[in-house]
Amino acid sequence: MSTSAYTPSSHSYSTTPRSWDKRAVTHSYQNKGPAMDMTIIIYGSKQSDGISDERYGDHQRRVEIQLAPRLPRAGMPPHEVDLWARDLFYLHVPTFKHTQKWCCEFCNVPARMSETQITSWPLGKPPKMNIYIHSLCNPSEGPCANTLRQATELMARMTGTEPPVRSSTIKENPAEWPLMGSCAGCEADETSRHTNRACSGCQLTRYCSEKCQKKHWDEHKAICKLNPRVKWYWD
Repeated sequence: MSTSAYTPSSHSYSTTPRSWDKRAVTHSYQNKGPAMDMTIIIYGSKQSDGISDERYGDHQRRVEIQLAPRLPRAGMPPHEVDLWARDLFYLHVPTFKHTQKWCCEFCNVPARMSETQITSWPLGKPPKMNIYIHSLCNPSEGPCANTLRQATELMARMTGTEPPVRSSTIKENPAEWPLMGSCAGCEADETSRHTNRACSGCQLTRYCSEKCQKKHWDEHKAICKLNPRVKWYWD
């Protein structure tokens, strides 16, 4: 293990020591290893949407993000490929969270939290990871959390696969988290009531002011400089 390797804090999803420098994640656009395919899809709804099955299907409100980040080096074992890709996502969640005035996928409550499901194929040529983010009013309990759980289990049975592992089984209070529709820089709830501007580079992450955008750039550039391909299904 290199002397510059790092171990995430105990609050991380995985405290496994890494064999790469943290900059290999925060500055992945400088990596020289092989590229991998990463697809991130965020699902949600508008506050004006009706509560019916019409909100689902091909026209369900979502954004699809395609990334092709380069790994730190060639020849990484599969478990390290998977772990590095998860680091890239989890260390930059605000860039994906604060992208729209997301409401819960199953009701019209403005979302503060989400349920993340990850499927990866680290042995692929190239390696591949799909990340599904479901905007929810409460991912721990209640009817919307149960609806997502049932839909996920049904899809797994239909495809003969194991349901994706839940991102967290810890009960948390949604009120302790900022609105997904708020500014990525200051995360102030009141900014969700205004029209936040999308980053001109990625057309994804939103800010209430130029000051907040500059403040967030050190973190946001890790994704923005990967030149994500973004496709919205919103209007």
